[in-house]
Amino acid sequence: MNQFYSTDATSISLPHGFVNDGVWIREVKLRQLNGYDVKYSQDTKELPLPIRVSKLLQRVIIFERKSSDLSDKEEQLVRYLTVGDRIYLMLELCGFTFGDKLQLNANNIGNTIDDHQPLKDHLTPQL
Repeated sequence: MNQFYSTDATSISLPHGFVNDGVWIREVKLRQLNGYDVKYSQDTKELPLPIRVSKLLQRVIIFERKSSDLSDKEEQLVRYLTVGDRIYLMLELCGFTFGDKLQLNANNIGNTIDDHQPLKDHLTPQL
């Protein structure tokens, strides 16, 4: 683990999860962004958005299982996440960074909707 990474992380249950070496991975830890992550994100603006998201998630996800139990390196496991899990984790990361309120503006239909509700209220519950 990089010396710049914080050890404080929040446990997150993935909506879908993935299988690695026959084991279903449904739990990860997500740490808050730090200045190095923000700088990294700014320095990679030329990359396509899906690659930037994956690289950012590689920096902030800590997988619950010990590395010795996983067949791939933790950095490579992000590629196994579904799009839905990636979006969910990015929303969680936004909640850590900007707070737990979500503001929606729907200008394309002629109306503006300001919805200041907790972020968790907009996420689909796990099945």
